[in-house]
Amino acid sequence: MRTIYFGLPALVLATVTTPAFAQDKSISDSLSVSGGAAVVSDYRFRGLSQTGEEAAVQGWATMTHDSGFYVGFWGSSTNFNTVDSLGAVKTQSAEIDAIAGYSHKLTSGITVDGGFTYYMYPGGTDLATDYIEPYLAVTGDIGPLTAKVGAAYIPSGQNATGGKDNIYLYTDLSAIIPNTPVKR
Repeated sequence: MRTIYFGLPALVLATVTTPAFAQDKSISDSLSVSGGAAVVSDYRFRGLSQTGEEAAVQGWATMTHDSGFYVGFWGSSTNFNTVDSLGAVKTQSAEIDAIAGYSHKLTSGITVDGGFTYYMYPGGTDLATDYIEPYLAVTGDIGPLTAKVGAAYIPSGQNATGGKDNIYLYTDLSAIIPNTPVKR
């Protein structure tokens, strides 16, 4: 007997074509909350797949004060193995990032943003995969383009990095496509 599952192709199609959903909400005169969710084809962090090149479900929320301070979280499903400090192999199935920072517009078109991200991988036995990373970035407008340069630093002494420090430098360039709903 042959069994045909019609629902599976529809589910796969829905998963592949699901857009990111985001929403902003003002909860007081000086406090706002934004957040969203997405299904992505692969979660890559600094060039490395965190899901074995499979799809991931992600979500985020941020609370921002008019002063420039913000707190939030970002989370994603993951699928990779790690070894804890006792030598046990653990499959990491989720990442949750706690974020706190401050963003300030220096002048028209130039913004500085700095803070901390604490990367957590639930299921680890002794925090061998968790680490904290301060970051600093400067964003500026160059005509119709927006350029961003930044650095993220992992201080030494954390189990997840083998006790060594690490610095990650990055840049980003984006543009608005005129007369379309596509934004930065």
